[in-house]
Amino acid sequence: MQMESEGKTPEQIRLATGWFKGPYDERLRFEVEDKSAKLTKDFLDMPSRSRHEVDPMLSEGSIALRDALDHPELFNAYPEIGSVKVFKLNDDRSLGAFIPGSNAIFLNQNQPTKQQKSTLMHEIQHWIQDKEGFASGGNNEVAEIGRASCRERV
Repeated sequence: MQMESEGKTPEQIRLATGWFKGPYDERLRFEVEDKSAKLTKDFLDMPSRSRHEVDPMLSEGSIALRDALDHPELFNAYPEIGSVKVFKLNDDRSLGAFIPGSNAIFLNQNQPTKQQKSTLMHEIQHWIQDKEGFASGGNNEVAEIGRASCRERV
């Protein structure tokens, strides 16, 4: 990067361009502002389901992210993310999960709306990490959902 070779600090580069290197993978990235993002009425009115009633490979019982979240900046940066399926679960032990390969996000219905939005934004970040090949996080809960989904399809 030219600015880097000119001796600019990472913070100077971020402030000037909006781009920065990730701390774990050193890949360039930018942030999409989330402050104006809002959950839609369709999402808020959507019924929840039991974990055992959903198949992340199917759309039944889900809502497309574009219909669940009002976030023009996100959909301009990543138009294809609008087709991600969002499921609300009423018996989940975690706040939420994104399962790579299924194009699905799971959210725990038993949390306040503000927390549901925060969790959704967090899971969207995992989708972006997966798409861009960025370093990502996870936990045993996410791994178990993926294993259970694979066992049910076999």
